[in-house]
Amino acid sequence: MEFPGLSEYKNKKNFFSREKETESILELLQNNKLVTITSKSGTGKSSLVNSGIIPRLENGFPGVAGRKWEICKFRPGISPIVNFCNKLSNSGHLYIDKKAKSSDFINYLKQIQKDSSALINIYNNSEISAKKNLLVYIDQIEDLFIYKKFFDSENTQDDDLLIDLIYKSVKSEDSAIYFIINVQANYLSDLNIYGKFSELLSSSQYVLPNIDFKKLIKNINTY
Repeated sequence: MEFPGLSEYKNKKNFFSREKETESILELLQNNKLVTITSKSGTGKSSLVNSGIIPRLENGFPGVAGRKWEICKFRPGISPIVNFCNKLSNSGHLYIDKKAKSSDFINYLKQIQKDSSALINIYNNSEISAKKNLLVYIDQIEDLFIYKKFFDSENTQDDDLLIDLIYKSVKSEDSAIYFIINVQANYLSDLNIYGKFSELLSSSQYVLPNIDFKKLIKNINTY
């Protein structure tokens, strides 16, 4: 049999050796509404989320709004807020029937650029409000720091807005908005520059250990 590795399969049968990590992260997510997963590059953070965490949520996992979840995945890139609003709108995440409106992108962007707490209002006014939890999965948040080196400070305001959006959404007690953030270990300390957000890191951080290859091989042999 050809071993599929830790590729981003949604089929949990093809995902080995991360069951303990999956459960630990889900517990953090449930308690804090935020998990910051950190490790060295190439240790499987994205695969863990896509093949371990997300399938568990989609199978029914308790949150503020019950056991159903809507999942918005994006990477910050050069324009974090634009990229987030694009993903949030184009996929119709806030609609029961998934049919997004052409005006959604501009609407979301204007609201969030005006007020970083606007995501809460956008969710509360959506079709999924009180029916589904919203998970925002931010992969490679180190983009905020990497692109600054090339563009100096011209996108600093956008970066600050994204971090403030996360902070306010998580700190709102009644909010059904959750976040999973992936960050390379060597960029973790950079998140501490964002004022109050650093307060959340101590309770939300999860250091992903290296794969236990002995356990992995045992699982493969019994597959």
